[in-house]
Amino acid sequence: MDDIIYRTKAGIKSSNTYNGLFSIGENGKYRLGIFFPLKPTTKASNLEFITGEVDPNILGIHSSADHVIKLWEKYEAMGFPLEDMAQSLYQLELTDFIRSWQAPPVTLLAETIVLICSIDKCKQIPGFDVRLSKDKRKLINLVEARNKDKHNLKKNRDVYEKIYTLHNEYATAFYINKILPITLTDDVDKPDFKVIDSGIMIDTKMRLVNDKPAYKDTFEMDLTNQAIFSLLMKEGFAPLQRTFDEQSTDIAMVNLSISSYGFMLSTGLIADSNFSHTMATASNMVKNKEKAIIFYTLPRGTINGIFSICFKRSIVDRIGGDLSRIDSQFYRLGSKKNFSEFAAYVNALKPESLNNVGSGGLHIRDLNKTDNDS
Repeated sequence: MDDIIYRTKAGIKSSNTYNGLFSIGENGKYRLGIFFPLKPTTKASNLEFITGEVDPNILGIHSSADHVIKLWEKYEAMGFPLEDMAQSLYQLELTDFIRSWQAPPVTLLAETIVLICSIDKCKQIPGFDVRLSKDKRKLINLVEARNKDKHNLKKNRDVYEKIYTLHNEYATAFYINKILPITLTDDVDKPDFKVIDSGIMIDTKMRLVNDKPAYKDTFEMDLTNQAIFSLLMKEGFAPLQRTFDEQSTDIAMVNLSISSYGFMLSTGLIADSNFSHTMATASNMVKNKEKAIIFYTLPRGTINGIFSICFKRSIVDRIGGDLSRIDSQFYRLGSKKNFSEFAAYVNALKPESLNNVGSGGLHIRDLNKTDNDS
């Protein structure tokens, strides 16, 4: 098959190639090739993996390819199971590709590099050594479970999701620490970070769910700001309950970089690219006895800087909770709406429908027959 190449005005940024990595048997079943090691090499200024080539800059990494390779060797020597992690991502990427014939914009193997670069930026933050030791153990446990059943899609995906989750925590810590010095907590029952001066507790979550169709559909949609805010609240509602109610979080941060509605933030049309301003807004809410929620996207590809927006928790609970309920009811009725359909649905709601959420919730005619079940 031909290589899949992604270009920008600056030239080729990444390419995916699966030539020779799998074969088709006489029974029509696919068989993945086994390759070792999967550690990348340098090719000019790029990183070359067995599944594709990538410019580190498109990963949000502004270091040379040679430096990135040295980081791989450093963390591998520290006991991080980078090769096993890469093997898991290789299985997942090829399996997903064979099922859908769609490749990710950048090879999944590159996420190992993204993670260790994010980790390395945080080594001066208090609490780093203890947090790193515990996170290394989590990764080792996951890859050991996966290695016992290497073709198990769920176990491979568990590794993939943990890599994304840890990258989110370390990258977010790095950007917060530049504004408000923090310490990394080491208790799973506590939020991820504590602001040193104020004692404000901050927790971060990442939405890995992505049910949107091609971006061309979403870009053609003319959404009102109110609809966009509502969709963000719906997207961020689900992961917030435990962090506030069980972990005593003051500021919850929800990374929507690869979620259904994340692009609405990263376009910069409704979000603030001044992360310091967003953090100040959230901190002031906490000082006024309010819980704060920040929706944000991290730098990646052609997106430079963090785009973020802050809401009071009470607003997200009211609007996001009701839209989550409506979304689940559509699903129960057998008419689950994809990204574009649900976005258009929310855009068509009258402003007063959302303004009156607190007085009993949205009452949608199409859903009345399931209202008693909610």
